[in-house]
Amino acid sequence: MEKTLRKVRGCILLLAMGGLLIAWQLQTIQAEAAYQQKLTLLLGETRTVSLGKNVSNKRYQWSSNNKNCVTVNKNGKITGKKKGIAVVTAKRGKKQFKIKVTINNQVDLIIFAGQSNMSGGGNAALAPTVIPGAGYEYRSVTAPNSLKAITEPFGKKENSGNLNDQNYKQGSLVSSFVNAYYRKTKVPVVAVSATRIGSSTFFWKDTLVKEAEERYKKANSYLKKRKLKIRHRYVVWYQGEAEGIYKVPGGVYSDNMKEIEKYFHQNCKIEKFFVIRIGKYFGTEFQSDTSANLYDEIIRMQTKLCLTDDNFVLVSVKAASFQREDYNPEGLHLNQKALNRLGTDAGKNTAYYVKNKKQPSMYDGYLNMRIPVN
Repeated sequence: MEKTLRKVRGCILLLAMGGLLIAWQLQTIQAEAAYQQKLTLLLGETRTVSLGKNVSNKRYQWSSNNKNCVTVNKNGKITGKKKGIAVVTAKRGKKQFKIKVTINNQVDLIIFAGQSNMSGGGNAALAPTVIPGAGYEYRSVTAPNSLKAITEPFGKKENSGNLNDQNYKQGSLVSSFVNAYYRKTKVPVVAVSATRIGSSTFFWKDTLVKEAEERYKKANSYLKKRKLKIRHRYVVWYQGEAEGIYKVPGGVYSDNMKEIEKYFHQNCKIEKFFVIRIGKYFGTEFQSDTSANLYDEIIRMQTKLCLTDDNFVLVSVKAASFQREDYNPEGLHLNQKALNRLGTDAGKNTAYYVKNKKQPSMYDGYLNMRIPVN
């Protein structure tokens, strides 16, 4: 009887050990299969491939089938040398992983300009991660000799001269915008931050355009140095709350905007001004009648400007549909969840214009109309 029990216990132990071994092997296979099968890099960019959790790159032999395009070292560090496609192979015994690597040498250069809601008073932890290879930040102030993968808070510490947000930037719409834009265009964005909290179009046309131009020219020069081709040059604009607060007439706002656009076009070769229309004000500091929208006249003028002047394209009217819960406590600045939705909408519509060269279609619930007007 005792001998039989010992055999049973032994079988149970072997089964348990076998189960652990199978589980360990499965975990290892899953880890080694969790590598990136496709990578997209910019010309001159480097990135180290991960074959999976707890998998050492040094245990594999690395090679590239097109060394003129892509090189790889013994640690799995890939470098883009020339536009094109290469297959990088990681081999260890009978195990082999192949990674298709695409090297881009073309980007769209976009200046993200405006006031506080473009600066971003959200929460970086709630912002989406930018798709690898989809967007890069050119930091003219803090890192002028490199491109950084876009992370939030976008433009953090990019303060110089009058383009100074102090410590306001906590999370923006830029990551959401870039993801939506890249999904439609497949062209990486190089983004430049050019914002100032509370800035009016008067301040922009007299002062800030010149400082934004400096940032643009630094980015342009750096990209040329990197031999990266600029396909398009754009401004994405989110501003107008200041005019609403100070009751600037819509016609004056429109004239200022045209002057700002003209400056960017002449001095930075900007092709289009993509406008994210402002929303509502839910605070009480600047208005006593909370049933009225403090920004109504500016909203109507931004809409008219984009529908009557080919230099401007309306890429989102969504902000006017946001409610009190979409704002931070003071009722002036959008929270991160709202910024994410707004950025996605604007990025998708901007990409539509880039591909189709016409005003994207959208329903404007605030003005109860279909855009564009047929």
